[in-house]
Amino acid sequence: MSEDRKKILFISDHPLAPSGVGNQAKYLIEGLLKTGKYRFFCFGGAIQHPDYRIQNIAPEIFGDANWLIMPVDGHGNKEQLRKTLREERPDAVVMFTDPRFFTWVWEMEDEVRAVCPLLYWHVWDNDPTPVYNRSFYESTDFVSCLSLKTYGLLQDMKLDPKRFNYIPHALPADLFKPLPEDDVMRFKVTNYGPHGKPKKFIAFWNNRNARRKHPGDVLNSFKLFLDEVGHDEAALMMHTALRDPEGQDIVAVARQLGIERNMIFSDQQVDPSQLNLFYNTADVTINIASNEGFGLATLESLFAGTPIVANFTGGLQFQIGDWWNKRLDFSSQEEMTKDARKKWQNKQANWWGVPVFPEVRSLVGSQQVPFIYDDLCSNQQAAKGLVHIYKMGRKGRKALGLQAREWAVTNFGMDSMIQSWDRTLTETVSKHEAERAAGAVRTCTL
Repeated sequence: MSEDRKKILFISDHPLAPSGVGNQAKYLIEGLLKTGKYRFFCFGGAIQHPDYRIQNIAPEIFGDANWLIMPVDGHGNKEQLRKTLREERPDAVVMFTDPRFFTWVWEMEDEVRAVCPLLYWHVWDNDPTPVYNRSFYESTDFVSCLSLKTYGLLQDMKLDPKRFNYIPHALPADLFKPLPEDDVMRFKVTNYGPHGKPKKFIAFWNNRNARRKHPGDVLNSFKLFLDEVGHDEAALMMHTALRDPEGQDIVAVARQLGIERNMIFSDQQVDPSQLNLFYNTADVTINIASNEGFGLATLESLFAGTPIVANFTGGLQFQIGDWWNKRLDFSSQEEMTKDARKKWQNKQANWWGVPVFPEVRSLVGSQQVPFIYDDLCSNQQAAKGLVHIYKMGRKGRKALGLQAREWAVTNFGMDSMIQSWDRTLTETVSKHEAERAAGAVRTCTL
């Protein structure tokens, strides 16, 4: 173990858990370990643990004790954090997931920042600007925004621009990728039953069955699409839990709409190679969630070379096309929507599918989140997006998908993410060390 490596205390979902946050944490940690500059002590949360002993991850690859994971309930607690700060003396603490899981950390930010800087990899789904989060941001040394939507909200809040930046999610280039068409068709014929005909159009939905993901609206949009092109022409594959307590009984909805014979259901966890086959088999991936901070499934689809139909909201709007190229100000959703709508109508910019512009912005909230918009698009417009993709033909869709992949790998590539985080950690830790040396950082005994 190299003693000159910076030690990072990373608090998130368990980095080996099969969740979006877990996968991104794993990619980031592995990438930074490979630089030889860091070692990680992680609070592995958000799952049930059969064993609470500290795990030494892949010492044969990363070196002994360079990646340790301590299983915790939730995402940890104050006493665990105090003990870790005292015993591990990290050079930085990095948090990654929804801010509501970290209120306990910000309640003791003075103790944390007396030891090391506090950083946060952050996403927020939508406006209005969450002024109720200001105290969280001001209690953090540096905020890295994983979507340009989040970045724009911090711009609008007039936070010090030296204290936040944009570092999006990323994917390994070879994890999701286009496959030979013969292999794809062989998989389709073998696994999709009556929908395995080579020319049959397949729409794909890969999401959690939850209210904000609008699975019922996806089904209704698909029904309207079938009414336009013919019920024998297409099938919808939904990769999700069919009866999630947070969502709908999808089978019952499909039956009510009369499209149960047009459905393919996948409700079991699959490995990335199998998921890559799903994306390759699909002719389009659809996501019309009303709140979507980033949208990993659509990015995975673009990496696999499959176009998307996406609600123009949150992080999805920055995947559907390059309309935002050269834009520096992301603080006004109204201006961005107006700009993108004009470019779409005038066939300007590059589009990797079809944007579905919201028709209603419903102001919702809770006690913890007083206000946030739900961006609701119409089922009719989503159906028109599917028709647009359908009429392109398989060759046209694949040609567009290859262009989309090239763009996605450039804009959401692993190398860029790792380099940006390396630079952010180096600069933030150095700044904190300089302030400590100058007496600007208060120290305390934990």
